[in-house]
Amino acid sequence: MPLVNALPGLGSFRYSLEPRGLGADSPYFCVAELEFDNADALTAALDSEQGKATVGDVPNHATGGITLLHYELSS
Repeated sequence: MPLVNALPGLGSFRYSLEPRGLGADSPYFCVAELEFDNADALTAALDSEQGKATVGDVPNHATGGITLLHYELSS
């Protein structure tokens, strides 16, 4: 989590280590939501040295792999 919190341009960060399925078991161990101002800010964060360190650390915690989603919020 310290690596994520140091990402440049990060607006907010929320996570849960207990995601539960509704009516079925959840296939996920953890769910995290990182908020950036826009897609360009996200790309810049991932391309930064801190972003590369964060992405490089993921396999240490998510041995089953990860799924990344990007979405725009609707009003």
